[in-house]
Parts: sequence; structure tokens; C-alpha cells
Amino acid sequence: MSDSVKISITQAQTSRYRVLGTSRHGEEVRRTNALIIVSGKTADGTEYRGFGEAHFRSEFADSIKPSWEFLEYAMHALEHREFAYSTDDALVEIEGFLSSLGPEFLGSLPEPVTDEHGNAIELTFRGALLGLETALLDLVAKASGATVAELLGGQISVPSEIALHKVTQTNRVEIIQEVRVLLEESGAGNSPLWLDFGRRLGMEIAGRWPRRIIDEFGDATSREFVIYHPLLGSLEAEYKSLQATYSIKGVKQSHPQVRLAIDSNEPVSQAGEFQNGILVLKPALLGGVIATRRLLATLQPAEDIQIFLADDENSASVHHAVLKELAASLPAVSGVISPSSNSRNAETCTNGLGVLPDFEQVLKSEFVRYAASGSLLDVVGPKFNVFSELPYLQPLGPNGTKGHLMEREALALGLSSVRYSKGAFIASDSDDKSLVFKWSRSPLTSAVALSMCTHKEATRLRLSEFGVPVPQGRTFRNGDLATAKKYADVIGFPVVVKPAMGVRGIGVVAGIANQEELDIAFRQLGDSKLGRQDFIVEKHVHGQDYRIVVIGDEVVAAILRKPASVVGDGKHTVAELVLRKNAQRRLNPHLWGRPIIFDDAAEFQLEKAGLTPSSIPEIGANAMLSNSCSLSQGGDSWDVLDEMHPSIKEAAVAAVKAIPELAFCGVDFLLEDHTKPLSEQDAGICELNAHAAIGNCEFPMYGKPRAVAATFMDLCVDTYGMKVKAERSPELSVKVRVRGRVVGVGYRAWMHQLATEYGVRGYVQNTGKRSVTAVLTGPTDPVSALVAAAVLGPKDAKPTSVTTIHVPATTNKTFVIRATKKASV
Repeated sequence: MSDSVKISITQAQTSRYRVLGTSRHGEEVRRTNALIIVSGKTADGTEYRGFGEAHFRSEFADSIKPSWEFLEYAMHALEHREFAYSTDDALVEIEGFLSSLGPEFLGSLPEPVTDEHGNAIELTFRGALLGLETALLDLVAKASGATVAELLGGQISVPSEIALHKVTQTNRVEIIQEVRVLLEESGAGNSPLWLDFGRRLGMEIAGRWPRRIIDEFGDATSREFVIYHPLLGSLEAEYKSLQATYSIKGVKQSHPQVRLAIDSNEPVSQAGEFQNGILVLKPALLGGVIATRRLLATLQPAEDIQIFLADDENSASVHHAVLKELAASLPAVSGVISPSSNSRNAETCTNGLGVLPDFEQVLKSEFVRYAASGSLLDVVGPKFNVFSELPYLQPLGPNGTKGHLMEREALALGLSSVRYSKGAFIASDSDDKSLVFKWSRSPLTSAVALSMCTHKEATRLRLSEFGVPVPQGRTFRNGDLATAKKYADVIGFPVVVKPAMGVRGIGVVAGIANQEELDIAFRQLGDSKLGRQDFIVEKHVHGQDYRIVVIGDEVVAAILRKPASVVGDGKHTVAELVLRKNAQRRLNPHLWGRPIIFDDAAEFQLEKAGLTPSSIPEIGANAMLSNSCSLSQGGDSWDVLDEMHPSIKEAAVAAVKAIPELAFCGVDFLLEDHTKPLSEQDAGICELNAHAAIGNCEFPMYGKPRAVAATFMDLCVDTYGMKVKAERSPELSVKVRVRGRVVGVGYRAWMHQLATEYGVRGYVQNTGKRSVTAVLTGPTDPVSALVAAAVLGPKDAKPTSVTTIHVPATTNKTFVIRATKKASV
């Protein structure tokens, strides 16, 4: 076949996310889905994109971790691959590619996939493969100017869409009343009423429901009733027996018919076995869309048997669309069943599946992972930093750097440590001098200084007395909106609204231009976690947001914090750019747990710019997603220390000196231009943070990293006369004693796995009923990170303390688990 009728894949990307769903037994659970986007170009240079939706479900022989790794593998396998987009050749090539993909991936693994008990798992990745197949069908159909139904063999019909109504009540009287309400709400139509019982009934009770429905509603309606999932999960094999009790009708011809819908992995049923019933099929279980089409294309079911395709209970628009297209191409299929809770708000398009993904739903779900062919480093705009420490720090959690970096510096200087929690530890020297740390709090800062900095109004008044520039403003009691609105008129717009004792930018709304926007800001503040506090209204300073870190009398770091945004590349939607940037943030030790949050504020910013999540910004265009510069809300960090004007640094140091016994502080400064003198611009300090995060300057997204933790520890050591090494050690060898619930909970296996991944040598062994001892030897970064992680342990462990001392390097070449140390007699 010539290149002119082929489409070449230029990029493949997938985003894994979690949605709240319902289990087979009606319980609330988290389901894992993945949005797949495949981009391609035809010989004439025209670009197309296909969309698919993967579901990681055990019933589809998927398991979250290996299935995600399979999708990652598939993204790279798709790059530069070509597919025909004429009907017959396209289907053959897509099916051929997908059939070989699973075995190829499994063959590439160093060892078989096993469960937590070490038993081999048989995986066929049906849910993941269906998502890939959908994306490729959508892509080639668009390239050929056809719908997916036409690509599959032609548009036979417009399939009916069946909305499932979940029966929520439990006893007979309440269920009858619930059905009566459903009948009233659905009007006088003739479409069947599908009732999903959620697999809650025994055989005998389930068999009574046809007669109950006929007796209750026989004289009121002639609509057909369909009962779905009545039997308990343990009774799945009894459905054929149950079907016999459903092959009845009312005494009168006008009475309603009650039919049973049965999930089936088989497309064919003999009429004698299954009279007057409904078969419900899931294409993923039949081998995919193309395989289902082949199985059903020539099927002629008995007249009293109907076949429906089932949508997944926790799917979105793309999966629903491919089922509709498949059903439309098959005369044997009557329609598609869809839970009424499914998202159907996606935008439509011509050809292919006929819809775009519901990007808003994906963005508002819990983002987990992103994978793409090519490199995340290939971006429009500035290049972001990548840090080698990332693999060691992620197990510590989103705030891991804040609690770990100071201990890393202490250990590198030869100090011992005792850690009591993720944030608190004591560092000691050989003379038993000790320093207590909690997160970035140290003995250098008093409780009084910390208290004053926490209260924004007290900070503002104090700085004003010392002649440090601060915005004009005042504090209001919670709920006193009328007075606050009058005050805003007095000082003049624009203004800023924020909690009186806020953290991480929660509830802060800046750039409020009028009373209408002020009302919106009050609502956003009230809806935030800090909405019950007193609040501040202050004059908006026209400028950008900076965090300047002062240690002692010196400015040691300065970052510019920009609101969450994405830069257009002329190809991808806002939603895709957000997902991609969140993936880039996951490569940063400080930002990996702080993704861009797509909330009402983000929607508001897009609407102001005339954009939606499915808009494609022009190359270089900034799409703003927040008016808050908080990194916790998805903001960007840019190192600007070397460019900062000396007068700004002097003002930051003066602000810290205005607070007695404050030796470490993050100064939040609003500036028009950090390169100009303070006297030549509008500027103001809006907050002093006495326990500022250290990781944001150690790991900026853009620009030069700064050694804040090392400078901070040096000041602590010098101030208190601690005995330390002359130089920091690039290698550590330490003995770690972990106390608490650490025996019989998999602690040694957990540490062995991390140490092996980190390249740390040594051993771990049980040394008591409630203690584990380990020796760790290796580079300072991974060893110190493993020491910090030791206070967390595996999920069933509850360590209470971790004591770390320096010892000679182990002679072990690897990390091993030693047998339990026997107590001496």
C-alpha cells in the first residue's frame, strides 16, 4: 500500500486518573481510568488526533501497576508507526498491532508479574487494549473522513441509549415506591424502564419481582420493565435458572412485560435456553471493538432475545461513544446501556467517534500519572529543571523535602539524629549538644516570633512601624462583608482578599477590580478550608509575587512565583497542556505532589480569556489557570537571586530584623520588577513566613537551585557551637535503629526494596520484638532519604523513633535481609 493512504503516528500520550465509582456490591470505590490521545499526520501534512479511554479493572484482566506500565510501553511502541486508513486494511493493521503488543510487553519484563503473595498473575490488558483500540479507530476514521461506525462496516442504525436506574432502597415497599416515582418522572414514554438492583438479592426473592411488578403496575402502564443485576455476586451461575421465572406476562395483554438482562461473555445463546431475555455484552471481554464486530456481524438472534452493549459504570464520553458507533454498525445490537451518572458533557466533532473527551472531568479527577512518546523535556518555552534526587524523595510524600533536607545536612556534617515523625528530629554531636527541628523550625526562631509572623495583621502593623513597605489594609471579623466592601471603596480597587492566618495561598484572591468581583472573592474565600477565619482586605500591589529567603543577615535565595498557567504550542488543548505540565511537575522533588488544580477558579480564568479546556492556544500564548501565585495551587517557581536589586534584598533583611528572634524567614514581596531599585516601583511585603518551605528554593522549576538547607544548618551549627566535620561528606555509612510496630509487618522487605532501588549497600534485621536495625552505606542523598523514610515504613508499620549514628562502611556489596537477631541468654 502506498504512503498516501497511511497515517504516521507523531505522538502518543496517556493520563491516568482516579474517579469515584461504585463496586459490584454498591460500595463507593476509587476506579482508575486512563485517557489516551494518539496524534498522527497524513502524507499531505494534515494532522489528526484520536481519543481512547482505558479502564483498569480486574474483570478485564487488568491490574493497575502492570497495566499502566503496559500503556507506557504502548505509547513508545506507537511512535512513528504507520496505519492504513482505508476500511479493510485499517482494521487488519490495528488488530494486528494490538494482538502482538501484550505479549511483546510481557516478554520485555525481567520477571513475571506477581501479586503481593508472589503468585503469578495472568494479564491480558483487555481494558487498556480497548482504550488503545478506540484511539486508533478514532484517528484513522478521522483521517479517512468517516465515522467509526462507517469504518467498522457502515451505519446500520441509530442505537437506542438505555439509562440505568439504580434501585437504592432495600425493602419491598420502599422499592415499589421508588419505581413508582421513576415511572412518574420518566413520563408516559414507551421505552423500557431498566432497574439495576446492584447484585443484592437471593434467588428466591429475585424470582418474585416479575409478579410483584405486574401486580403493582399492571393496570397503570404497559411499559416494559427490565431487571438487571438482581442476584448476589456469589450466585452468578444461577441466572439461566432465574430466567425461567421471568418468561411470564400479565393476565391482560396490556399488562407490562418483565424481562431479565444477563451479563454474558458469549455473544450467542440458544433460544431454548434463554427465552424472552436480554443479553448484555462488554466488548472488552470479547476481545475489543473489532473482535466484537466480527463475532456479532453475522449473528441472527432469536426474535425474543435482544443484545445490548454495556458501558462501564465509571466511564466517560469517549468509551460511551465507541460503544454507540459499534452498535450502530451491527444489526444484531439493539442499543447501549449507560449508567445515568456517566459524564456526557463533552464537545462534539465531525467524523471519528463524534465527540471529544470530557477534558473537564479528567482535569477535576485525581491526577496520578502521565506518559508519552518522546521526551517531556521537549516543550515550547523555557526548559524546566530535572533533579537526580527525585526517586529518593518521592516516598517521603508531598512535603518530604521540608522535613528531610535539614537532616540530610546534619548527617553530612557528621551529626547523629533521632527522628520522631516526618517533620521532627533532633541532631546531636559527639559532645551531646543537640538541636531540635520541626520542618524548617529551629532553635534560632522563638515561639513569639513564630506567632507574630503567623498573624498577617500583626505582621503588617509591625513592619509599617519599622518603615518597611506594606500594602494598605485591615482585618475584618468573619462575616463582616458589608464593612469590608465599604473599606474596599475607601482604599480603592483593585484589592486583595485573604484569610487573616492563611497558609499555602488558600482562600487568597488578588486583583479584584470591582464590587462584583469582590462578592465572588468572598464566596471563594468562604468556600475554602480557611473560610471561617477573620479576613483581610488590602490594596492590591501591582506587581509579581516573590519569596525571598533570609538567613541571619543575608538573602540566600529568591524565587519569582507565577500563577498556574500553560504555554500554547498550537497543537494541544489546554487540558492536554495541563496534564503534560503536571507530569513535568512530578519530575521536581518539591512540586511533584503539588499539581495544577483545575477548579472553579481555573474555569473562571479560562472564561475571562475566552478559552475552554478543549481550546488550542496559539504557539507561545499563556493560558492562565489561577490568580494565586501559591506553588501549592500549581504556581511556577523561577530563581531570580542573581538578578535581584540590592535595595530589595536590604528591605527583606530589614523586615526580618523587625521581628525579634527571627533568624530564618521567607519574605513574601510584591514587586513590579526585581531588577529595579525599590524606590522606583510599587512594592509591598504581604507576609513573613517563619517556617518557610526550603524545597522551593532548593528545587525551583526554572533557574539555579540554591543550597538553603546547607546555609541554614551552618548558621545553627555556628550559633550553638556544634562539633562537626570540616567538609560535608558525599558518602554516608550509618546504623539505624527503628522502634515501634516494625516487626511482622513487612518492614525489612520494604527497606530491602527501597535500598536496592537506591543502590544502598548494607543489611536490615529484626533485633527485638519492637525494633529493627539496619546499616546503610552509600551516597549521602539516597542514604539520608532512606533514613527519613524509615519513620514512615510500609503501610502496616507504625515506627515511633529512628535513631541514626555513624559507623564504618559495610563490606556488603548489596543490601540483604539478615535473620532475626536472637536475644542473648
